[in-house]
Amino acid sequence: KNNLKLSEQTLEYLIQALDSNDKQTQILSAKSLYLAREKHDFHNDLLIKLKDYVANEIPDVSVYSTVVYVQNLAKLSSTEEPIKQCHLEILPKIYVFEDLQLDEENFTDVVNENILTILFNQCKKTKFENNIFRIFDHILMSEDSNRAKIIQIIDHYTDMQ
Repeated sequence: KNNLKLSEQTLEYLIQALDSNDKQTQILSAKSLYLAREKHDFHNDLLIKLKDYVANEIPDVSVYSTVVYVQNLAKLSSTEEPIKQCHLEILPKIYVFEDLQLDEENFTDVVNENILTILFNQCKKTKFENNIFRIFDHILMSEDSNRAKIIQIIDHYTDMQ
């Protein structure tokens, strides 16, 4: 957790290491990316590569990759350009409907809040596919604390239409 600044190339190598045959290398690479996320912005090309690991069979790799992915996608979504459709398509698959936990740390709120930020930032720029509305349905039907955010997103979205 020191102030080391990593190069784009190093971040790319860490993402490539997620493909390693060695499980420990995959976990350490994912954790390194997770630790680097606060000081580094991952550009779109890196996020497209990282997207492939959010559903990894190794829980540590999946959780760390998901957190890094959604936090950086939230930053990217705040720019004027709409984010690529491939990013929007994966959001319903990574929205946490249960608990996302690794050891004692719970990542549910971090992931879900970033996904809602992405949707809020995109709702005036992009036409949502039907699968995005599954997230809305779930939140509106459950006792979820994010109802007000969803209503705000839908309100902005319908203004665009």
